Amino acid sequence: MKYRLLLCLLAMLSFSWATVASAPKAPSSLDRLVASVNGEAISESDLKLRTKLLMMHIHPDMAVPPLEVLQKQLLEKMILEKLQLQLATPEDLKLEEAIIDAQIADMAAQDGLSVEAFEAFLTDQEIPLKKFGAWLKTEMILAKIQQREVGSLIHVSKKDIDAFLA
Repeated sequence: MKYRLLLCLLAMLSFSWATVASAPKAPSSLDRLVASVNGEAISESDLKLRTKLLMMHIHPDMAVPPLEVLQKQLLEKMILEKLQLQLATPEDLKLEEAIIDAQIADMAAQDGLSVEAFEAFLTDQEIPLKKFGAWLKTEMILAKIQQREVGSLIHVSKKDIDAFLA
């Protein structure tokens, strides 16, 4: 009787051990939070992605600050962007996918690439196309917000125009 009980116990232990061993493994590292802007997170992976995007646009002959300084500046920019996006109106946030696709096509053409070659380049740089599109959409929305804000501050009267032309 004790022998059967011991065998059952061993069988249960080996089954539970096999279940634990075959369970999906948790990621070895978590995505660290580097900043929070009014409850919206900026993760370490977001910062690394933005660093890659910036490095893509830097000419090889340009002097680049040390990575720590560059990432600090990028993080400050990302925080300001989050704040600006929080001030956006629903109208500012409307941006059709066709406009983003056209912008990607323009960027590819400027680099002398087809859209497919540009997408392959992003993949080679380990930049997901979806994240690149989201970044581009954010940049375009921020440009709309900045144009609206700056435009509301500029007032040119007929008198100013006449004085300039005189």
